[in-house]
Amino acid sequence: MVEYEIDSSIWELYGLSSNPFSTSPLLVSGGIIPISSFYGRSEELGTIKNILRSTGGSRILISGESGVGKTSFVNFVRWQAMGKYFTHYREIAIQPEWTANDFILNTISSFYSTIKLLHLEKKIDKNLLQRLDSIFNYVRSQISGFSASIAGFGGGRTKSTTIGMQTLTYDFLIETFNIFVNEIRTKLGFGEIIVHYNNLEIYDDDDEKKYKLLFNKIRDFIQTPNIHFIFIGDMNIPTIIQSIPRVAQTFSESSITLETFSEKDIKNIIEKRIEILKIDKLKQTFPVEDSVIDILHGIYDGNIRSIFNSLSTAVTMTVKQYPIKLNKNDVIEILNNIAERKFIKKLNNSEKTVLADMLKKSEITNMELSKNLKIKPQNVSKYINRLKELNCIGLKRIDGTQKFYTVNPAVKWLLLKPSNFIRAPTKHDF
Repeated sequence: MVEYEIDSSIWELYGLSSNPFSTSPLLVSGGIIPISSFYGRSEELGTIKNILRSTGGSRILISGESGVGKTSFVNFVRWQAMGKYFTHYREIAIQPEWTANDFILNTISSFYSTIKLLHLEKKIDKNLLQRLDSIFNYVRSQISGFSASIAGFGGGRTKSTTIGMQTLTYDFLIETFNIFVNEIRTKLGFGEIIVHYNNLEIYDDDDEKKYKLLFNKIRDFIQTPNIHFIFIGDMNIPTIIQSIPRVAQTFSESSITLETFSEKDIKNIIEKRIEILKIDKLKQTFPVEDSVIDILHGIYDGNIRSIFNSLSTAVTMTVKQYPIKLNKNDVIEILNNIAERKFIKKLNNSEKTVLADMLKKSEITNMELSKNLKIKPQNVSKYINRLKELNCIGLKRIDGTQKFYTVNPAVKWLLLKPSNFIRAPTKHDF
């Protein structure tokens, strides 16, 4: 993705305190855009809230294409639930190489970091605090050789408990976690707990194997009573979970899939952000005409991250001293020129032809390209590898042995003003 640094003073010209097109997720606390700006998803919100009301705990999977707002959606749910439910501030970013121990350590750490941020540690049993400090002091001292990426460490060293790799067994961590959960529920007065895991994205076959192994090993852990485990992943993840029957049966009946937004939704989201970000006593100006959103919505099928990145880039590359309300022609010219410079000028005719064919579909396989362009699959693989190397394309999903590729969202700026490279292949191309 081509992204540009945005000077905050540009948005002040529009009477705004920050970029209304920010693609950063809405956070439970803090963040570039306040969580109160969340808009839409009423049906999906109703579904997940009904699951959370079924006391005793749950396993919930939120899936959708990259950039549709999955993280913001779950953070909004957790923000609304705070007070009744205990939930951590920072979402937990799962890594494919994690072991079951890494998974539990990061969950414990996320809880502990939040409790310390809220200054609630005085209500927690001192022996447990000493154990937690010892665990994280040990992990911190061994981090170069340890696979965990701990979300937050306990502060201060303790001499009362000796922790080493032999102590940090799966059973020991489970015991620690259960004691911690009991403290949170009894001493802090929370009925239930919500845990939010991000980053279940599949980029290659190896990732799929690692995630299957991880879920098999944490199956019992994620059935801890009174905890709602929420996982966010791409469109590959539901299939992977279903392929592990003993894990799939622990999840809610079906995943909650977030679809892309309509043109009206996108406009409403921008209007709500502008209202929240407005600077008192300054005139607010809508940065683009509605026709710009309509055309971007068309090429991105409503993907809000890609639309907002495009809008941010167009404004940043145009506005200097005074606010301009960009029209469709302005945006087409700006973004198409960037795509030509960043991608097309680096490609030979054969690579351009392959990329042009990929631009015709939201996703495509090696075999489909081979059939469309009438070239051998092994030759297609050569071009795919080259396009991946130049960040023109990426892997979208895996279905069995088939890999589906898609173009980088910024490459789609070429569709705003098709150039000569988007043409039918000729016998001289390959």
